[in-house]
Amino acid sequence: MIHDLKRQGLSVAAIARKVGHDRKTVSKILKHSVPPGYRREGPPVRAKLDPFVGISDRILGEDTYEPRFSIGTILCVSQGQCA
Repeated sequence: MIHDLKRQGLSVAAIARKVGHDRKTVSKILKHSVPPGYRREGPPVRAKLDPFVGISDRILGEDTYEPRFSIGTILCVSQGQCA
């Protein structure tokens, strides 16, 4: 759309007003026929807890404790808004 407006003879400032972007953004868009894309500079950083995910999943899977009341029930009773 921005390239079409430029071909129609509109200035960068006029295009910026029309599409609602800053004129610097419009200039950058006009420099490229397609978006330049993004490249990762290095491998993604791994989370510090990654080595322990298996252990924590196992512990949580084995946990069968079920509280007698939920937090919602406690708040409901304490505020006197239970039906």
